Amino acid sequence: GVSNFNVAQLEDLLSFAKVMPVYLQNKYSIYHPGHYDEASAEQSLMEWLNSHRVVMTGYSIIHPEHAGLMSPMDDPHVKAISNRHGRTPSQVLHRWLLQLGAVVIPRSRRRERIIENSRLFDFALPDSDIRLLNGLASLVKSTPSKRTPT
Repeated sequence: GVSNFNVAQLEDLLSFAKVMPVYLQNKYSIYHPGHYDEASAEQSLMEWLNSHRVVMTGYSIIHPEHAGLMSPMDDPHVKAISNRHGRTPSQVLHRWLLQLGAVVIPRSRRRERIIENSRLFDFALPDSDIRLLNGLASLVKSTPSKRTPT
């Protein structure tokens, strides 16, 4: 596997690699899904990975440090979804990524958080919630004078 690659880097790797990676491990959040410039990319990283049979492994899904943006755990959209489903924001964020077809790496030392992290497979988010969370990256990249995607 490789880590922190975007589509261009993966395509460059394909041009000379004798063994194709089966995993890509990238920081993944609602604001930066797989790569910092994903919202403005011509081709979706997840679509590219799926077409090349490479599995995304997402880390730092709930990590608060995202270029000065609010923590994904505090995002009002995430909180509203978690309230609707009776789940924690962490569970919603991890489940979102699982439903996108990725592997998640939750971690904790606290027993209650380990139990919470294990309860990702007894619920599913509806497509409307998945689309809402997917759209946050575009919203973050938009400004009053520039809308993303164009």
